[in-house]
Amino acid sequence: MPTPVYTLIPTATPDPNQILYYNPDGGSQYHASNECSKVSTKYRPLKGSFKYTELNDAAYRHLLPCTSCNAPNRQ
Repeated sequence: MPTPVYTLIPTATPDPNQILYYNPDGGSQYHASNECSKVSTKYRPLKGSFKYTELNDAAYRHLLPCTSCNAPNRQ
């Protein structure tokens, strides 16, 4: 029986200058779009923003990525 061959596909590295969005008055997620449909219309457009490189800063460390707008994960 032949040995299976596996090919690893590299994951895309987010642009360090990508702008991410969040609700500075609450919320637990960050978003790739300030008009993310997962966010209630009363909070859109999202007013808070920061760069991907700031994602691990104390101010944003508690936020989780939104899966609806494909916000990038921490690396």
